[in-house]
Amino acid sequence: MNDLNAPATKADLQLVQGDLQQVKGDLQLVQGDLQQVKGDLQQVKLELAEKATKSDLQQVRLELAEKATKSDLLALQESLTDSLTETMRDVQTELLKAFYSFAKSTEAKLSDSEISDHLIRQRVSAVESRITEIERRLNLPPAA
Repeated sequence: MNDLNAPATKADLQLVQGDLQQVKGDLQLVQGDLQQVKGDLQQVKLELAEKATKSDLQQVRLELAEKATKSDLLALQESLTDSLTETMRDVQTELLKAFYSFAKSTEAKLSDSEISDHLIRQRVSAVESRITEIERRLNLPPAA
């Protein structure tokens, strides 16, 4: 995948597909971490409801400061989404390049076959006219 203008190969597409799978896996891990943080927050709320002293609140604040905040996780999720979108657009571009190359070669082959078909029809027509001329000279009725 050194030449960005070259058609994509199956290996290139497999590499991109592998990268996509890895990004999807990372995104699922981030979503799992977000769910875990939500669960931890709910647990902390319940604990605070049971006993809420100033020292307990300070300890909770320190624990939350150590963990990623919801906004950090959302920013990470947005970043991963942008990366995934860019990768998908790159894959789309590579696929379009590959199909364009395929269409050009198919069009050339079709053009060659049309020319060959026309030449064969001319030859058959010439042979038929010669046979008709021979039958006319021999005064034979044409075969049905």
